[in-house]
Amino acid sequence: MKIRRITSLTALLSFSFMILTAIILYIVPPGRVAYWSDWHPWGLSKTQWSNIHIILGLLLLISIKTFAGKVNLDLDESMDNLKHAGIRVAAENQTLLEIAKSNHLSPQQVYLAMKPKEVSSRRNKLLPDSPTPGMGRRTIADICNEYHLNIPAIMLGFARENIKVSADMSLKKIAEGNNLSALDVYEILRRLSAG
Repeated sequence: MKIRRITSLTALLSFSFMILTAIILYIVPPGRVAYWSDWHPWGLSKTQWSNIHIILGLLLLISIKTFAGKVNLDLDESMDNLKHAGIRVAAENQTLLEIAKSNHLSPQQVYLAMKPKEVSSRRNKLLPDSPTPGMGRRTIADICNEYHLNIPAIMLGFARENIKVSADMSLKKIAEGNNLSALDVYEILRRLSAG
């Protein structure tokens, strides 16, 4: 998370200052005229402004390359991951938000489903045979995070079972809203988590 913030801030600042240096280099007189007229805004010559502009451009490219490397998404692999999670995609050029809206999910849930396996290297832990104490008060998102389950796949599984659920609902609330017992909801969750 810290690398992402540093990279984003570096890209923003280098781009902003690059625009400033571009404006200065645009209004600067031609080389000889700038030299003869002793043109030095803020104490820097035309060559120094040009060097700063080039360095900022390189810094911008490096920060964008670093950011792209951290995201690490391949289109074909992402489409396969979404298909495996049961998320429908109408076209390859759909945005994350459009995919999320058409599948009644959040963009974060779609991203978690599509990101490569090596990025999410955590393995699924099996849910215990019987719920642990206090499990009925925990939300689906909390349980999925603890046991490293794919939230969109679990949500789609519940939808296929005709159970109304959202990631921020507790097992008890899901049970009450669907005329089930909390133990029934847990058993369904356990079955969905097993694949």
